[in-house]
Amino acid sequence: MDLENISKTIIRYCFYALFFLVPLVFTTENSELFELSKMWITWGLTVIVATAWITRMIAQRQFRVQRTPLDIPLMLFLASQIISTLFSLDMRISLWGYYSRFNGGLLSTISYIILYYALVSNLTIKSVRRILYASLLSGTLVVLWGLPAHFGVDPTCYIVRGSFDISCWTDQFVPTVRIFSTLGQPAWMAAYVSFLIPVILGFFIKAFFLKPESDEKTTTHSQHKVTTSLSPLAITFAVLTILFYIALLFANTRAGFLAFLLGNTFFWSILLFTSFKKTIAPFLICTILFSLCSFLFGIPIPQLQNLTIGRPLQQAVMIGIGSEKTQQTPTTNSTTLTTPQAPEKTQQNEQTETGVANITDSGNIRKNVWRGAMNAWQANPVFGTGVETFAFAYYKHKPVEQNATSEWDYLYNKAHNEYLNYLATTGIVGLGTYLLLIGWFWYAIAKWYIRDGLSLLRGEATESKLKPEYAYLTLGIMAGLLTIYFSNFFGFSVVIVNLYLFLAPGFVFILLKQLDSEKGFPSGTKQDDIRELTTPRYLSIGAIWIICLYLLYLLFRFWDADRAYALGFNLNRVGQYKDAYPNLLAAVKARGSEPVFQDELAYNSAVLAVAYAKENDQNNAQQFLEQATTLSDEVLRNHPNNIVFMKNRVRMLLELSTLNPQYHLIALQVIEQAYNKAPYDAKIVYNYGAILGQTGQVQKGIEILEEAKALKPDFRDVYFALGLFYRDLATKSGKTVLDQELQKKAEENLLFILEKLNPEDKPARDQLSSWGVK
Repeated sequence: MDLENISKTIIRYCFYALFFLVPLVFTTENSELFELSKMWITWGLTVIVATAWITRMIAQRQFRVQRTPLDIPLMLFLASQIISTLFSLDMRISLWGYYSRFNGGLLSTISYIILYYALVSNLTIKSVRRILYASLLSGTLVVLWGLPAHFGVDPTCYIVRGSFDISCWTDQFVPTVRIFSTLGQPAWMAAYVSFLIPVILGFFIKAFFLKPESDEKTTTHSQHKVTTSLSPLAITFAVLTILFYIALLFANTRAGFLAFLLGNTFFWSILLFTSFKKTIAPFLICTILFSLCSFLFGIPIPQLQNLTIGRPLQQAVMIGIGSEKTQQTPTTNSTTLTTPQAPEKTQQNEQTETGVANITDSGNIRKNVWRGAMNAWQANPVFGTGVETFAFAYYKHKPVEQNATSEWDYLYNKAHNEYLNYLATTGIVGLGTYLLLIGWFWYAIAKWYIRDGLSLLRGEATESKLKPEYAYLTLGIMAGLLTIYFSNFFGFSVVIVNLYLFLAPGFVFILLKQLDSEKGFPSGTKQDDIRELTTPRYLSIGAIWIICLYLLYLLFRFWDADRAYALGFNLNRVGQYKDAYPNLLAAVKARGSEPVFQDELAYNSAVLAVAYAKENDQNNAQQFLEQATTLSDEVLRNHPNNIVFMKNRVRMLLELSTLNPQYHLIALQVIEQAYNKAPYDAKIVYNYGAILGQTGQVQKGIEILEEAKALKPDFRDVYFALGLFYRDLATKSGKTVLDQELQKKAEENLLFILEKLNPEDKPARDQLSSWGVK
């Protein structure tokens, strides 16, 4: 049995599967439709790759990791992430990543780095080319899946509902306006497509220029003849380029489009600079095709839309859809699907450009979020608040101005700027090593291009003896990386984008033969003198594969537990608490250490405790009561900085307060903690003031509610609560008004609702009528 070759084959096909499957896979059964499964595929394949790699090293009788130009910055970056995790506001979040996202957590970073070294240590130029082909094949399927949705025919809805339409999506994410296919968000779709377009151009140029006259295995470019004919292969890549570009236009994101312009400009500028006469023909062909598509379908730049015919078509679509704004919580396993959770709802803001009313422009919202990120960094400048803890950091450092936007009560688990996200969560050390990693790569490749690359692109002989096609491919990959850097400035990376970000430099090093096979970790390692595998080594190989299978089992069990959690979560949201309970309990039993599962089960148990108490079933009521409080206590004890868990605990305690008023006082203590950690969040401030008043501290409650009013002057619930509390003080909890000044304040707050916010507000009108105010 040739274990070395078998292991190498496993590694190779795992990489093919990785770049083919990750963009495509999604599920409607989990708590997050897209990213969760993509991360799980990545983790699973990483485990298999690492195991096969170790097996190969044992078979080779040599432990060796290929040295690369990025070793120092990669290790520094990894060290920064580990240190930030150790000092994190929530170490579990930093280790795994924000729940349902996971990409960006320490485990995902370790996974990407393992894959990088497995790539450069085991794959060849031929394998890298096949990975790129697999990427283009997968990308083509993603595009073909997404394009019909622009015309109101979404294959995803057929899977969910059995109908070819877009009815399975909420109004927040209308694919006829902005497609997202199997990626989950228009911005993510645009980032993915904008990376692949320059790669396709690299293949297009190669097919346009080069026609082999000898066997494909030749190693010198002198055996290739330059042609200028459009071969069938060149036409195929040209068609693919335009297909991907149309998908980019239909994704309708400014950042993605501008990223494409940057990558496209870089790609053609280098080619035109090195060989203008040879390159001008394919450049003009692509430019004319891009311009024609832009004119026909429009571009996501408002100032330039009038130069195209795409603008009127888009407006017509929006008229057909309607402009009603909805605020639904993203769920799965329901009749209506939405894209992933809260922070990504910002995508809907850009719809103001097409006519949706009462929604703050995404640019203004991003400025607030970015300012919050800077505030969080200034408070934790060296190592940040902890990997992937932006959601909690932002609560404390949220700018007051955010309360005036349409997303004032949204949860942001990312800074919507990858660089500021690293700065806030991992400090100057984390961001510095991240930028060092990027800069080091470009410095290393720039040296090669200055020495050999430009001459190779011009068709001149070089000492590298590389085929020109590899220079074209690497140029496309580098242009694609530029698109990622730009897109990340206005958003954040997802699984497939991070895979390219971390592994594409390895593609370049392999294609350009920049790796010295004699250099490895640890230095000077040699094969031992024992040629045959001994029994201990066979046992070692068996043991690591048993560990591999166990890790895969744990991943599957976690993924399956999330399915049960998702179903229980959705049943909770529609009030079917008894049906939800066994699913949530199954999730907790399968993954008892996951606080998200425990938190949801705690609230479910609290509701059931109240329900059984009303039915005079004291035994069940007591059991569910104890389960609810025990789970909630554990969650908050283990995650004292998690504002989301604090808010959920308050909700649970208020539910239980119908059984025992003492829980109202406990809820007050918890909401006070949240208030101290999130002093500029209008909703938390409001709830703190409301609970103060409900527990008899009316005067202090009014003071806090006035703070909430200052934070958000159009917060209807604040005015209503103030009206009731001022009335309570004016009458001293009776019916007769004893203080006319306080009564006037009570009336003014309710009248403000009717005069400034909603003239049809029935509760406010009825309350005033009960006071004799007309």
